This record gives sequence, structure tokens and C-alpha cells, in this order.
Amino acid sequence: MARPRKAGLDYFPFDVDFFSDEKVVCIAGEFGTKGELTIIKLLCAIYRNGYFTLWNDALKYKLKREIDGASGDLLEKIVHTLVRRGFFDESLFDSDSVLTSEGIQRRYFEATKFRQRNLTLPYLLSIPRVNYVKTDISHWETPVSQQESTQIKRNKIKISSDDDTKRAPSPPPFVEEKFLKEFFCEGSSGDEDKKRLEALDSLRRSMGLPDMESMRKLARQVMNDWKIRRHTPKDWNDAASHLVSSIRKKCEAASRQPTENRQRTADNGKPTTENGKGNPGSLSDLDRQMEKRKRKYDEQRRKSISPADYIRSKGYDPARVTMSQVMNPEWCRNNPPATETV
Repeated sequence: MARPRKAGLDYFPFDVDFFSDEKVVCIAGEFGTKGELTIIKLLCAIYRNGYFTLWNDALKYKLKREIDGASGDLLEKIVHTLVRRGFFDESLFDSDSVLTSEGIQRRYFEATKFRQRNLTLPYLLSIPRVNYVKTDISHWETPVSQQESTQIKRNKIKISSDDDTKRAPSPPPFVEEKFLKEFFCEGSSGDEDKKRLEALDSLRRSMGLPDMESMRKLARQVMNDWKIRRHTPKDWNDAASHLVSSIRKKCEAASRQPTENRQRTADNGKPTTENGKGNPGSLSDLDRQMEKRKRKYDEQRRKSISPADYIRSKGYDPARVTMSQVMNPEWCRNNPPATETV
């Protein structure tokens, strides 16, 4: 016989500032430590049952037995005061004698978001943000392995082999190229995609970028930063918001750089050009940042792999070329690799 599913919690979050809450302070000022203890006992009863409990004689007698010196009238006053001050929902208490609140339900559904649950949930004050689909697992989330309960039938024991063991499919990795194509609406021509393109173009103009290609370059820089820091977005919306905020920060940093260059050149007493740079033939700020990011990523990659693998990644043969030669940019320019860099 299968074990029945558990509805309540084994433990619940308890805020360190619980006794400093205005509602708890009012109860403590009116009823003393018995009022505080009653609140904690009620929360335990609620989370033990799930996200609500019924205020009835059984619960009242139980609290009366567990709290020394507490009478039935005192407990009634404490509960009605909690309802009146908004600690529990007043409408559900008046109609069904139910003790619950939006905060209690939010914390309960956050703690049980990976459980399989029925769709009949009574006394809900708001729609919980949980996924009720039992088989569909989003590829942005790490699946939770659930041990299947085994049953031993009379005189029949089934031993499953490795081939028969069913494993949950691992989620596909975050694909950068696929995300960038979806983000920039490449190869799409629907009405919604046109609206997204217009919004994306408006966002580009607000950042001060000349064209969409510049925005794509910055997006690839952000992707390289994610690789170095091993950052994986939670979902598509998280990746998009993180990408936009990172591009905006890079644009702000690039807009501040010419002013800093002019100020630094003026302090050194060296001649400046019209755009404030000492060398009129130098790369643009965007290209310089891309070159700097590329060198930083190359350095991180060199440290994470063996010297031979690093030499191969540059397109050279480790048997003929040394690490010092590959690390010399001038030698690499004079001796381009014969094979394509992987």
C-alpha cells in the first residue's frame, strides 16, 4: 500500500524579527507572553496541517492544555484580536472559522513548490505561483530526483537492472546562439515579433547605440562574461533582463570614458584631438573593450586547461611550438596558425 502524501511541513521559516512585528507587539502588550506563545502554537498547527487550520473546540482545548494558565476565554480573545489586527484573514475567519493569511500561504507554497499536489486547494486567498504540471519540467530548472517507493509482493521480488531503470532526462544546456536569435527576433516575421523588434530598436536608441550590430557585439561580450563567471540564467526572462541591464551598464561606462580620457590628457599636459583621445587613429571604445574582454577570457581559458590543450586551441602543434611563443602576440602575428582555432 502506497504511503499517503503529506500535506503539512516539518518546519517553517521563523523570522528573527518576529517579536518586533507590530501585530505581535500589540498582542504581547495586551496578553503578555501567553499571547506570544499562542501565536507560535497556532502557526505550528497551521503549517502542520498545510496552509490553514480550523479554529474549533478541539484546537482550543489542545492549546489550553499546552499553555499553562490559559483559559478558553483568554484564547478566544487572543484569536479575535489577531484577526482584528490582520494577522489572520478576517473574511475566512468570519465565514468558515479558518485561520490563514496571504503570507502564510505564500511561504507554504514556496516550501512545497516541488511537490505533486491536487488541483483542489480550498481557502486560497491568491493564486499560488507554483507549477501544477506533473510531467513537464522546464529546461531552465534543475529536475528534482524523486525516489520511487518499492513494494515487495508475497513471494515475488522484482530486481530492476540498469537497463530497466528509468532516469529523468537531464535538461538541455543553455544555448547562447539560440537565445540571441530569439532575443533579436532573427528569422521571425510575425506581428508579435515585429512589435518586439520595434521595442528592441527603441531600447537601442535609448542606450545611444548607432545600429543593431553594435548591440549584438555587446550582447556577445555579456555572454563571454557569463562563461567566465559560470553564470547560468534561471529562465528566458531572467536571461533577457540580465542581458539588457549588462548592455546598458557597458554603454554608460563607454560614454563616461571619453570624458575621463580628456580630463586625464589635460592633466598630463599632452595635446588632445577633437574627441579627447591622444591618438586619433586608435580603436573605438567599443573595440577596445572587446579586445580587453577577449584577452581576459583568453587568460581565464589558459589557466583552466593544460598548456598542450591551450596551444592546440590557438591552432598550433604542441610538439613544435612552446607556450612562451604562443603567449607572444608579435610571434603569433608573424607566424599565423596553419589550422583553424577551435
